[in-house]
Amino acid sequence: MNDLRIMKILLLLVIILSVGVLVGCYYKINSEEIKIKDAQNGDIDNNDIDSENMELDENEEVSTGVKIQIIGTIDNNSFEAVVEGNNSTFRYENVEEIFRKLDINDDDFAIIEFETNEDGQNIVEVICILKTETGKYQGVSNNVIEIKTCGFPDELPVMKFIVDDQILNQINEIGIKINENIIFGYYVNEIGVIHIVEINDF
Repeated sequence: MNDLRIMKILLLLVIILSVGVLVGCYYKINSEEIKIKDAQNGDIDNNDIDSENMELDENEEVSTGVKIQIIGTIDNNSFEAVVEGNNSTFRYENVEEIFRKLDINDDDFAIIEFETNEDGQNIVEVICILKTETGKYQGVSNNVIEIKTCGFPDELPVMKFIVDDQILNQINEIGIKINENIIFGYYVNEIGVIHIVEINDF
């Protein structure tokens, strides 16, 4: 009789542990899917971004793409935008649907990577919405800038962002000091890495 009771208790414990493991796996998978969606949408969740180990190899090139201002779509495969003060036409397959998904509207700023083909067409490979954020400058090392982003009611932890030499030069020219309030423009690339493309004191 005691053996039967022990067996029932053991069986019940195994069932409880199995359910716990399955629930844990479900939430982990769901969490990873949410992080991927956030990265694709360009949303920053300060608790989800792993800011460790972002140091760049000395030979690694930092690519930030080209900043544009959207004028509007021409058809489903092309759009017009302002690049460095000039109007240009770009080819991008299913651009109307992509703009809807990314919530890109006329006059919005974005970052693109593109190539010009032999026919002179600008073929877009990547487009990311350009967003702005404020924070406190904490310093820079090896093309990685540290910023304490603003939050309510308290400041959020220090985060690390990749920058190129142009941004490093901007920081030096403006003379941004440690703990100084700044405003910066950034985008999240297709693998979830955040790139800062403009910065100013605030």
